[in-house]
Amino acid sequence: LAWKGKEVDSLSISYGFASRNEFPDKTVEELEEIADQRMYESKEAYYRHGGQDRRSQKQIYDMICKSYIKILSVNLSDDNYRIIKTNESEMKKDKGYSDEAISKWLTMFAQSGQVHPEDKDRFIEKTNLDYLRRYFEKNETDFTLLYRRKSEDGYENVLMEITKTDNFKDDNMEVFLYIKKIGE
Repeated sequence: LAWKGKEVDSLSISYGFASRNEFPDKTVEELEEIADQRMYESKEAYYRHGGQDRRSQKQIYDMICKSYIKILSVNLSDDNYRIIKTNESEMKKDKGYSDEAISKWLTMFAQSGQVHPEDKDRFIEKTNLDYLRRYFEKNETDFTLLYRRKSEDGYENVLMEITKTDNFKDDNMEVFLYIKKIGE
């Protein structure tokens, strides 16, 4: 039987099973565990032999996360955010942290001295919510901003990257915000 969907061209299903005949002394819960383990073995065999090797995807994800010092999921429409990765020591009011809105956090971050004085005005202008909304309304997909931020040794160069998510719409502006050290 051939199947073709509107969203995808094909679909693979991995399954595992265990029967009472094969394991007469096992409980239903134990049979379920065996079936589940067999399903994962079937899935691994499929990707190893005929599909793609997904075992390295976690390594890639971990590497990307390690290269950024901050990752946020942001909704520019609602002025809110969700932290994916950050250093908890930065989540302090004296370092400009705000749990109220992303616009407040970015503004307070610059005004608290965390952004180099020569970069402060440009940082505030470019991270203003209205500026970012207009930027992405022009169908831009990526935004970058290089600035210096306070560190233990003075200031360090960092790059802010903001990228549209797959769910981005004009009335629901979902983006990811990444901060990465530059020059190490």
